Amino acid sequence: MKKFREVSKLTTEFLNGTLILMDFQYENDIEVIVTITYEDEHNDKNDYRLRIIGMTSVNFLSHHGRDAYSNITLRREVLFEDALMSYLAKEK
Repeated sequence: MKKFREVSKLTTEFLNGTLILMDFQYENDIEVIVTITYEDEHNDKNDYRLRIIGMTSVNFLSHHGRDAYSNITLRREVLFEDALMSYLAKEK
């Protein structure tokens, strides 16, 4: 619960949204794909996906908004990625 609470704060601060779901998909011993699903101020659901490698680098994968009619590509938020990786590295 602590991890959800802390990532929720980052989601609010950097993505202006409410965290709904965090998913960690481990690829191997050093790589994990992180998907953050959050709701924005328009009640649309958004997915932010990135790959963390060895807690030393981040590869941006995608940032999409989903509404009732389409999938919308959203911009990359490097400050969010940096803050998330810093938090996860500290907690490992």
